[in-house]
Amino acid sequence: MPMLEIISLILNLLLGTGLVIQFLTIRSIRKEAGAKADIAVAQAGKGKIELVDNTVTTMVETVNKLLEQNQKLIENYAISSEDNQRLRQEKRDLEQKFSALEKKVNRMIQTNLKVIKVLEQMGVDEEVIKPLREQE
Repeated sequence: MPMLEIISLILNLLLGTGLVIQFLTIRSIRKEAGAKADIAVAQAGKGKIELVDNTVTTMVETVNKLLEQNQKLIENYAISSEDNQRLRQEKRDLEQKFSALEKKVNRMIQTNLKVIKVLEQMGVDEEVIKPLREQE
C-alpha cells in the first residue's frame, strides 16, 4: 500500500497544484507565439519581396524611358545628319553657280571694255560711251 499512497500523493501533487494544467497552458501559449512569429516572418518576407518588386519595376520603367529618349535622339541625329548633307550639297551647288556667274560677269566686263575701245577708235560721241563706262 505504500506504493499506492506514493502514487496517490504524486497524482494529488500534480493535479492538485495545477502543474499539469499550467504545463499544457504554457505549451499552447508557446505554440501560439511560434505561429504568430512565423506569420510575422512571412509578412516581413512578403514586404521585402514587394519592396524588391517595386524597385525592379521602377528600374525597368526608367530604363524603358531612357531607351525611348535614346531612340528619339538617334532619329533626330539621323534627320539632322541628312539635313546637313543636303545643305552641304546645296552650298556646293550654289558655290559652283556663283563661280560660273562670276566668270560670265568678268567676261562681260572684258567684252564691254573692248567695245568701249572700239567705240573710241570709231570716234563715237562720249555721251554714248559714258553709260558703258559707268557699268564697269
